[in-house]
Amino acid sequence: MLCYRHQVTIKWEDITFSKEGIEILIPRSKTDQSGEGQACTIPNSNEFVCAVSALKLWQEYSGLSEGCVFRGVSKSETILSHAIKLNQANLIIKSLAINCDLSNADQYSAHSLRHGFATEAAKKGAQFKSIMRQGRWRHEGTVLGYIEEGKRFEENAANTMFLHK
Repeated sequence: MLCYRHQVTIKWEDITFSKEGIEILIPRSKTDQSGEGQACTIPNSNEFVCAVSALKLWQEYSGLSEGCVFRGVSKSETILSHAIKLNQANLIIKSLAINCDLSNADQYSAHSLRHGFATEAAKKGAQFKSIMRQGRWRHEGTVLGYIEEGKRFEENAANTMFLHK
């Protein structure tokens, strides 16, 4: 998963498509101050929710193959040359969450996508190291905090008080 800053500044030149999915090169990040670059891979998945398929559709629709992937759009629906702004991305994400009738839709944002990924991946049984690698987190405590917060009801010690024997 990409941090919110990278979500809005991805360039087509940094994306490699393959039969397995996509690889996004992140030239520089908070955890890569030397600028060696880090890769974030996203595998193909169920077409209904596949980020790779959605990205291919966006490329086909927009006709873009270089520069920023996610761009501003004018009132006349012209795709602009500059990257979308973070606040615009947040509004789009909130709007999609509302349209999908998700609970707490007003709390969704570019940052919560990454946070939520860690939480949901752990709930579905993903290995901790795999979650850390996908999110490119350096500190285990950050990821553990996301996961523990997301499991605060399922893994609540109070649940043991009401188990029937």
